[in-house]
Amino acid sequence: MGETLRKWIKQSAPLDAGLDAMLNLFVSAKIIESDFEVLLKPFGITRRQYNVLRILKGVYPGGHPRDEIASRVLEQSPDITRILDRLENQKLITRVQGENDKRESLTKITQKGIALVDKAAHVVIEFSNNIQKKLTHEGCKKLSELCEKLYEEKVGS
Repeated sequence: MGETLRKWIKQSAPLDAGLDAMLNLFVSAKIIESDFEVLLKPFGITRRQYNVLRILKGVYPGGHPRDEIASRVLEQSPDITRILDRLENQKLITRVQGENDKRESLTKITQKGIALVDKAAHVVIEFSNNIQKKLTHEGCKKLSELCEKLYEEKVGS
């Protein structure tokens, strides 16, 4: 077990390598998520809302139905409708009736939403650059490869 993890969990007994890796992933993910939330707070959005806006900006001027957004978010969540409701209340997205299926609505990012994502971009890039400074470019690539091994079988072909 690494010295930092040992201090974090206040444990001196050694751990199995797999358990050590799992706990390190949990701690790292929670810290990064928390720090990212703090980073986005001045913009009035959460990391989940940012993720939805980023997805919608990627298909602008088009949009996606709710279920497509739900399938693309980084964190699967049953509250995607509430996330969309909040973004719509902030006028960052709009929902329009589908052309082919009137029962389906299409969610699109607004100009205000695009401006917010663009405004937040510099702090998001700075945040990821700080990770790269700590891990190095090669370290980030290796970490990504290792993480992908943990979930590759969950991703459809």
